[in-house]
Amino acid sequence: MIMINEEWDSREQGWIKDYRSSMSSKIWADAEGYKIWRWILYKTHFSDDPLYCHIKVNKGYITQRIFKGQFLFGRKVAAKELNMDENKVYRWIKKLASPEYSMISEQTKKHYTIIQVINWELYQGNSEQTMNKQRTNNELTMN
Repeated sequence: MIMINEEWDSREQGWIKDYRSSMSSKIWADAEGYKIWRWILYKTHFSDDPLYCHIKVNKGYITQRIFKGQFLFGRKVAAKELNMDENKVYRWIKKLASPEYSMISEQTKKHYTIIQVINWELYQGNSEQTMNKQRTNNELTMN
């Protein structure tokens, strides 16, 4: 059982970025894989402040910090939320972490797994900051 602080409830609201270029990506070709990929993006922690998760282990709890671009993964919960078979979800997670896709990385612990979205900032970074940085670089180049 995982208990998450109040801030985590905000992941149920808001939005994530989506790009038309996704249509030309390898994951687009498989509806189940794309569904899992989108689910991963929805679940991933987006704040600069770490998230503290309290995980029930045996008779006690451990605390795990989750950083931007990460989330706690359990295939049973994932299968339920995705309405898919556990083994299928597990195979897709392994596939997305493989060199063939290189979309996520896994940190497997004894009682849970931390998924890290590779290039999180590229997918979901603050475009205003990116645009300001580009504008500043262009201004410096022109002067």
